[in-house]
Amino acid sequence: MRAGIRRSDQLTTDMGYSTHAFDFKVSFDPDGQPLPMDRHKIMVEHPRYFNLATEMKIMATDSSGGLHYSGDVTEGISDPQLTYSNPHGQRVGPRWVRGEIVFAMPCGIVHIDPELQKWGKEFVLVYTVDGPDGRPERVTGQYGIYDTRPGDSGYSPIWRYHFVIVPRDYAANTLRSEDDILKSGYQVVVSDTYTN
Repeated sequence: MRAGIRRSDQLTTDMGYSTHAFDFKVSFDPDGQPLPMDRHKIMVEHPRYFNLATEMKIMATDSSGGLHYSGDVTEGISDPQLTYSNPHGQRVGPRWVRGEIVFAMPCGIVHIDPELQKWGKEFVLVYTVDGPDGRPERVTGQYGIYDTRPGDSGYSPIWRYHFVIVPRDYAANTLRSEDDILKSGYQVVVSDTYTN
């Protein structure tokens, strides 16, 4: 059975909090009881909503969503371009835009209709899109590469992953822009993964 929750539906909890619901997946044991889930996996967490459906899409595969780069940190940052105390321990890390470093806070996977929602390109450098754990095998130390940043025409805070497959001898951060990637001749695989 599928529920009719859409991204735009608004739910109000028993305590009066209001939130927008996103599709998520709930697994059940043979007795029909919901299986334990990591609280970071779903946008709406409340026992009464488990009755809405037995199968919906999940927001992320694990609490990190597999989204962070090896350069991301959860402590304060002191950089010539950014001083940030990070009081809430959010994940923050450097990214490249046209050869310049910007800082980003990855917030997780989002489900959008790419025909209706504006999105930007995030280039993720990998050795293979089918790594040992079934996920793309990222290049350690490589920063993500965005095609735009706030203030640019066409900027969106929603990013579509574009995997760039590089050889094993690739030196991290050699590529620093979309233009570098296009000139490199490396294969680019456009995914259906969108993040914020």
